[in-house]
Amino acid sequence: MTQHSRNAKDTILDAAEAVAIEGGAAHMTLDAVSHRAGVSKGGLLYHFPSKDHLVAAMIQRLIDTIEEARTRERAKLPPGPARELKAYLLAWLHEDPKLRKIAAGLLAAAAHNPSLMADAKKHFHSMYDQFLAGGLSPERASVVFMAAEGFRFFELMGMVELTPERRQIVVDELIGLIEG
Repeated sequence: MTQHSRNAKDTILDAAEAVAIEGGAAHMTLDAVSHRAGVSKGGLLYHFPSKDHLVAAMIQRLIDTIEEARTRERAKLPPGPARELKAYLLAWLHEDPKLRKIAAGLLAAAAHNPSLMADAKKHFHSMYDQFLAGGLSPERASVVFMAAEGFRFFELMGMVELTPERRQIVVDELIGLIEG
């Protein structure tokens, strides 16, 4: 892939994220994205042949962003039991609120085509397997992971809004369960 096409793809993905944040998934049309990106609809379709391809690329970008954050947090932790799970919790703690808005929009878009979540499902299964093999009992690792994901889901759905202070308390409690 040339630098030019990589930049064009990133520009389009940035525009799609902005449209999804501002107007929700229902307003994320190819026309709205191409207009926001400053490219023709044909230029958008060259890189993403359909809206499903665009949404799939946005989901992959979100997965990559989450994984990069987890990698950064992991590097700060000493080796030990549940290092991967702790890194995941700390990445969630420091997550950019913009990321949550993008994820909420993508979740709504994927609801119309559940097959778009296939890569996300694989990623979460792989991550969950790492957590189960991380040195905690599988039950404890499951409880901590599911609790964190429950909070994350409630945030995405707008059912609960955690202040940074409350999020810190929740993460501290979950890490306490890990170290317990």
